[in-house]
Amino acid sequence: MKFVVLVSFCTLLMLQSAFATTFREDRRYEYNIFGSREACTEYRKRWPRVNCWRYANFSKEGRAFVLYSDIPNVGTYFIDGKTIQVTFSQAEDVPSEVVFTLSDDQSSVTSDFDGQVWIRSR
Repeated sequence: MKFVVLVSFCTLLMLQSAFATTFREDRRYEYNIFGSREACTEYRKRWPRVNCWRYANFSKEGRAFVLYSDIPNVGTYFIDGKTIQVTFSQAEDVPSEVVFTLSDDQSSVTSDFDGQVWIRSR
């Protein structure tokens, strides 16, 4: 009985890893909080240290670095279809798990945390 459970568990892990994957190259998606570089520049004239951008960096090794405000959130990710599931080992200003949805051409992602569309920059 233990052997059957062990084999079933190993098969499940193998199937999950066959369908869950990471990007083949490092990727970065950005969202400008103020809508444009010009608006950010104007805002920074009064408050020079303000962060105008949100970033989501995904490494080909499966690591994620997401900046929603000025606090880095670090963890891992995997892709299943159009869904990018991020699990943070260190989440300061977001939930411990966040989902991004890839666009069809992968030029953007939509964050389920804030509903904003983030544009691929590399």
